[in-house]
Amino acid sequence: MSRTEQKLLPALVTSQGSWRVKDRSLVVQHHLHPDEMVAIETTARMTARR
Repeated sequence: MSRTEQKLLPALVTSQGSWRVKDRSLVVQHHLHPDEMVAIETTARMTARR
């Protein structure tokens, strides 16, 4: 991972990711259907246990 990519990581928010495809680096925004979000959202469940 390049220094530029490393510096970028803390600025990414939920549903964003850093992808490397061959020699290109990309920041991607993931879009989910609401039904998918219910299935994979874990933040509320993790914080409810505390």
